[in-house]
Amino acid sequence: MHRTYAPQPEVVARALSELSRLVGLQCIWKPITMWTAKNPAFQECHYHHCSAFCIKVKSDPERFKKCAVQERESLFHDSQNNPEPYLKRCHAGVTEIVVPIFEYGDIAGWLLMGPFRETGSQFSGYAATRKEWTRCPILTKAEIEQKMAVAKVFASGLIGISPRGRNFRPEDARVAKALGYVKDHIGERLLAGTVARYCGLSLSRFTQLFSNQMGLSFTDYVLQERVHLAEKFLADPFRIKADIAEELGFSDQSHFTRAFKKVTGLTPGDYQKWLAACSGVSPERKEHNR
Repeated sequence: MHRTYAPQPEVVARALSELSRLVGLQCIWKPITMWTAKNPAFQECHYHHCSAFCIKVKSDPERFKKCAVQERESLFHDSQNNPEPYLKRCHAGVTEIVVPIFEYGDIAGWLLMGPFRETGSQFSGYAATRKEWTRCPILTKAEIEQKMAVAKVFASGLIGISPRGRNFRPEDARVAKALGYVKDHIGERLLAGTVARYCGLSLSRFTQLFSNQMGLSFTDYVLQERVHLAEKFLADPFRIKADIAEELGFSDQSHFTRAFKKVTGLTPGDYQKWLAACSGVSPERKEHNR
């Protein structure tokens, strides 16, 4: 049986370090769920801005808050309909390259490269950070375009990577057809018998074939897919838990909470708090508590 897996976290962590060394800029991978923050393969510099300039900026609580809010909310907003790499200029007066990473048509995370100064840029940040700002590398337009191209190629290798290894694809076309059906009907009641008929198989043959190909039962697969999408939705500060539960086919918010905790070990609310702790954004938002 053939399965294709994306690189393991240890490989990605080493690749990020090597990429940073080659381009002379810090390279950060921020999956939308921030699972890198609790994976021992990754160091803090792989998912948080750790340059001397960023550390100086974030040493002030108010500046730190601006960094966190801008990072989470502007990344979501700017990447919604923009699959191409772009430049993001922060409130502290530096620039970084952002490469949105999409999976199944949805935003899955970002590869960030920076910070740096653009040729001809003038200081427009905080007086207390001027010295550190002058030490940030200066890039020409041609150098920026070159690094953007490198970042885009590297980012393509991050698609599909997750802590549960969701990225493999089945060899059997009928199981692949079943996965497509699940994706298209994820918010509906999904029964193995219905999908088996759709794939032209008996229920017993379908459940056996699915388990052999995917490494887990059909029911468990549907649950993991729903929770995986829920992780993405919960990372969006403007999504409401009750709406997420309904959209993903859970009977009510209580059912959603039990299912989410079964897969992740956390309730949706605790997961949001954990994300907030990673990003520095307070989870106490009206949208989350309605």
